[in-house]
Amino acid sequence: MNESAAKRKCELELRTLYTPVNSALQDGRYLKPGGYQEYLDDKKKFRKAYLGDGKGYVVSDTLNVFAF
Repeated sequence: MNESAAKRKCELELRTLYTPVNSALQDGRYLKPGGYQEYLDDKKKFRKAYLGDGKGYVVSDTLNVFAF
């Protein structure tokens, strides 16, 4: 797989993994007491799920661009 294809695959996976976090943001789930900690926990799960697949060097570059 070339770098361009790997980057597109990573971007697609990031968008897919981010969907639950985005939904929680839109629903205001993080705006309640304890919501910030819940956000941090979800962010940690997101990063772990994304980084855990051994995608190679493109992973960190793509994640840095996507960073939230």
